[in-house]
Amino acid sequence: CTELVHLRTDPALDLRQVRVTDLNGRLLMETSAEKQIRTGHLPPGVYLLQLITPSRTIFRKLVRE
Repeated sequence: CTELVHLRTDPALDLRQVRVTDLNGRLLMETSAEKQIRTGHLPPGVYLLQLITPSRTIFRKLVRE
């Protein structure tokens, strides 16, 4: 359960929080502004990654195989 996802973001981006939800919007994980998150506990599937800054939320698809 140690699979890591490394987040590469613009250094100027004031990242405050990272969330992972399933496609139904159920919150599965929430962390402070870390540059990597552990996903080993998630079953294979498609998830939504939310990168939250003071001015906006950036959404990215996360696929765990």
